[in-house]
Amino acid sequence: MVFDDALSNVTNNSMIIITSDIVLSSNVLLKGIENFTIVGQGNPTVNCNGNGSAKFISCNNVTVKDIYWKQCGSNNESIVPGIEFYNSSNIEIQNCSFHHPIGQAVVLSKTSGNVPINNCQFAKNNHYESHCSVLYFSKGDENNSWLRLIIHNCSFSYNSVAKSLVYFGSSVNKLSDYLSIQTSVFRHNHVVPVYISHTTLYLKSNVVFEHNIATDGGGILSSSSLVIIENNSNISFYNNSATMNGGGIFLNDSEIRSSVTFTDNTAEYGGAMYAIDHSVVMLNGSTTVTYRGNSASNNGGALNSYQYSSIMFDGNSVVTFHNNRAGYGGAVY
Repeated sequence: MVFDDALSNVTNNSMIIITSDIVLSSNVLLKGIENFTIVGQGNPTVNCNGNGSAKFISCNNVTVKDIYWKQCGSNNESIVPGIEFYNSSNIEIQNCSFHHPIGQAVVLSKTSGNVPINNCQFAKNNHYESHCSVLYFSKGDENNSWLRLIIHNCSFSYNSVAKSLVYFGSSVNKLSDYLSIQTSVFRHNHVVPVYISHTTLYLKSNVVFEHNIATDGGGILSSSSLVIIENNSNISFYNNSATMNGGGIFLNDSEIRSSVTFTDNTAEYGGAMYAIDHSVVMLNGSTTVTYRGNSASNNGGALNSYQYSSIMFDGNSVVTFHNNRAGYGGAVY
C-alpha cells in the first residue's frame, strides 16, 4: 500500500490508522492542519526507501505514534528530514522507531508549545552532512512563543552524524525554553549526544551516557546555556571520550548545576568535564558528584577550567575524586 495519497489529503480533526506495512515514496507537504493523528496498529512499518518524507507547515496539535519509520527522508539534491514540522505547535511523538533515516529523523523549526517525545528509538543514522542531527529543534527568533521539549524513555544507539544526536537551540538567549531528558539512554554513538545553544537543559531520573565518542563533549555540549542535573536523579556518564575537550561534558559560556557520576571518561583536556569562556560549574546544596577513573592526556583528569571559568563548591555538597589521571592536574586543572 502507498501512503502518499492518504497523507496528502488529510483534513482538520482527522486520523489516519495504519494497520499494515506501507510505502511513503515522495515528499508530502501538509499545510495548516489542526488536530491530526497518525497511529499504527500492530507496529506497522512506513518504508520510505530513501525517497519519502512528511513536512508539516503551520500545523497545530499533531500526534504521531506506534509506527516504525524506515529509511525516511531523502538526500537527492539537499537533505530532507523524514518528518519535519515548521512554524507549528504542540507536536507529540510516541512509541515510534526511526532506523536508518536519510538525513535527520525529526526536525522541528520555529516550533512552539509542548513537544513530548515518548518511548522512541533512534538507531543507525549514519550521515555526515553539515548540521545533520537525529533530532533537530530550532526555536527561531525571540518573538516566537515558548517551547518545552520533553524526551522520555527513549534510546539513541549506534548513530554517527555530523553535528549531534539531539540539537536544541535558539538564535537568542531564552533560558525559559527548555529541553528535559528523562529515563533515556545514549549509547555507542560517534557524535556528541546532546548539543544545546541559548537554552536550558534538565536531566531528570535515570539518564545514561555511555560509550559515546565525539570531538568535544562525549555526552553533552552546552553553548551559552544552563544545564541542571537534579539531585538524586541517577545521572551517569560512563566510558565516553572526546578527542579534544570534555570526555563527559563540554561547557562554553554556560552554567551547570550538577549531581552526577562520571566514570572512566577520557579526553585530551578535561577527562570528565571541560569549562571555557566564563562557564560556571556549581556544586551546591545537597549535590553529590563522583569523579572516578577519568583521564586526560593533557590537563584536568576530572575537571579542566579555562578562560575565566570557575568551579564553585559549598559546605553541603559531597564531591569525590578517585583515581583520576592527567598530565597536569589529576583531579582539577
